[in-house]
Amino acid sequence: IADEGLLLLATVGIGVVKVAFIILAACVVEHVGRVKLLLASNVGMGIAQLMLGLSFSFNERLIPLALSGQALFMAAFSIGAGPCSMMVASELFPLQVRGFALGVATLINRVTSGTVALTFLSMSRVLTPSGAYFMFAGLAACAFTFIGRYVPETKGKSLEEIERTLTERFSAGPGVP
Repeated sequence: IADEGLLLLATVGIGVVKVAFIILAACVVEHVGRVKLLLASNVGMGIAQLMLGLSFSFNERLIPLALSGQALFMAAFSIGAGPCSMMVASELFPLQVRGFALGVATLINRVTSGTVALTFLSMSRVLTPSGAYFMFAGLAACAFTFIGRYVPETKGKSLEEIERTLTERFSAGPGVP
């Protein structure tokens, strides 16, 4: 897009989408549940990555598809993966290690995010921009599978109930979901 005004409008529009979906997440998380929002978020982010990959797959750049993909990504991330991942982490760690464990989880989150940001251009040169976005769509599918299989729902449970459930689950032995 050559017009700076349109670039600014697109940037502001994406920001508005992000804020709107953060507010929506805050309003519905206790009703819908963390795991459902995380699963829906990963579906949305995966579809968004596919849209972005497709937008770079053709000789002519499909700017409306790319902008739609970016808006969908921000909406999907902001309603689930953004707020719920840290919320679930804060609820799953036992009280005696919660502060330290959340610090480690936050560190891993920030290092991973920074690594993606720092390596994206190199990755897109090796895989092509389409390939990089398709890879991220695959990672969203992997995250969906992991969350669906291993992340317990914490909606409506006290921290003591969550800790008791996880203790029972993991003391039952390996391979027990």
